[in-house]
Amino acid sequence: WCENVLLQFYYLHQVAISGIAVPQTYSLVTAPHPDNVEAYGTSPRRAMVSEATHSALSTSRVQSPQVERQQQLAVTSLLRQAFQDIDSEQPVDEVLALIAPHFVRKHLGSDQRLWQAGAAPLGMYLVESGTLRVHVDNGTGGIEATESILPGTTLGELALVTKKHYHTTVIADGDVDLWELPKRAFDDLCATEPAQMLVFVRLALAYSAQGMSAITAYAFFAQ
Repeated sequence: WCENVLLQFYYLHQVAISGIAVPQTYSLVTAPHPDNVEAYGTSPRRAMVSEATHSALSTSRVQSPQVERQQQLAVTSLLRQAFQDIDSEQPVDEVLALIAPHFVRKHLGSDQRLWQAGAAPLGMYLVESGTLRVHVDNGTGGIEATESILPGTTLGELALVTKKHYHTTVIADGDVDLWELPKRAFDDLCATEPAQMLVFVRLALAYSAQGMSAITAYAFFAQ
């Protein structure tokens, strides 16, 4: 009811400005005299609505180049950290500079799932802070944690490249901040920059192979 009343007086205010006579009754409420219509335009509620609107608009503005540059540097640093032990015949700095701006920040709360087994790949991820746990089907209808994903590592690249559905479930072990390269951005880059993306894919696959080798070696050593 309050919103309807305010809307009615807004129309009356516009009529008063145009110089047209304002009717003394309007719908469910009694209209004020034209001389007093302006009072509704300076009401405390309207001032608060205006302030809230400006605040919302200011927070939704495009990020400044400086902020974008800082985010790009953060992603590039994480990628270099992840790929530091990978031998590459081609320089990777140019490739990382190309792909870094396409990562978007993502936050997971405790016990929130990054992906579910059986789902189609959504993207590639860089863990900035926090820990993720990889779960597999234990054969009895439940899931069992088999691996921890720590800050400075990547995940999801193998499913993204091969387009295979996830065979694991990944859950946040507490609050986790990460960066996501969405599948659409990855596909667009592959279409527009195939040569450089081939270098990146080779890096990502080599990283996955290195991780699998480490897991296999640990499994045999633990037996």
